[in-house]
Amino acid sequence: MRLSASILAMLALPLLVSAKPSKDERALAVPAAEVAAKMRVYNDPLSEFIIASTQAHRQTTGGLLSIFNVDPFVITSIEKKTREVTYAAVFHIRYTGDWMFFSGATYDAGNGPERGKFTVMSRDVLRCERYGCDHFEAVAVRLPPKVVEDAAAGRLTGQTWPVRLTAEKGAPFTAQVPVNEIAAAKLAVDKLK
Repeated sequence: MRLSASILAMLALPLLVSAKPSKDERALAVPAAEVAAKMRVYNDPLSEFIIASTQAHRQTTGGLLSIFNVDPFVITSIEKKTREVTYAAVFHIRYTGDWMFFSGATYDAGNGPERGKFTVMSRDVLRCERYGCDHFEAVAVRLPPKVVEDAAAGRLTGQTWPVRLTAEKGAPFTAQVPVNEIAAAKLAVDKLK
């Protein structure tokens, strides 16, 4: 029995469609130099810091049945007088239900789990309806210098670096920071210094 070309094409179509990388996969594969070129730099003459952010290249990942979304990006600050550099991963977290009150983070910087320096940037109620409220929390976790160096040198395995976020209420979850954005932040800082 011979299959016609149109039948073969119809059979192969689902394979071709499923083989196409997702939007997130394509964004994670963008070279760090290209991400660095798209970074926003804020150099206000009256500020003590130069700030650079990968927010324009932000990734969106979802979980928990699409009621929980996290948008991670990397931000750097360079103190103008001392040239001291700080790297942080920022997480914009949107979820439905009760307040979770994110309060900490742990990660593996190469020598086992350690607690990261954690900052709550903002919290807000987006809207409330009959069955609960939509909440927003913005939190930042300082990136260890070793992780930044390893990302820039291509020594981190995988396309994301995991950070476990813990909350006062609810189960902890693991957010993923794109490695290409960490490496891009290092490239941008090297250029700005």
